[in-house]
Amino acid sequence: MAAYIAMSISESNINIANNTSVITVVLYYYGNGVSWNSGSPYGEITIAGSTYGFRHNFTTSTGAQYLGEYSKTVTHDSAGGGSVACSAAFWTDTDAAGTLRTSRTVTLTTIPRASDIA
Repeated sequence: MAAYIAMSISESNINIANNTSVITVVLYYYGNGVSWNSGSPYGEITIAGSTYGFRHNFTTSTGAQYLGEYSKTVTHDSAGGGSVACSAAFWTDTDAAGTLRTSRTVTLTTIPRASDIA
């Protein structure tokens, strides 16, 4: 069984007036049953080009282990929609688990835009 990381991505605080919302990424580590590190190895979460660094230890458990989270306010496109690229990396500092990476692009909720009436 290989270790891996997984992101939970949510959108909240949709602001119609500002055409923005908040994207939150929560990162989890799923172990391989062998590797562990209590030395708080380094990881990063990136949302729309902004990166948050964190340190967190992990155990041999194969269940979900919380690593960190990051939230960012993003601006929707002129039509009120768009998408946001999210990614994460975790340097486990163990030979068996190595460096773990994941990425995903999420579609934003469409915010209604006012129509121009001529």
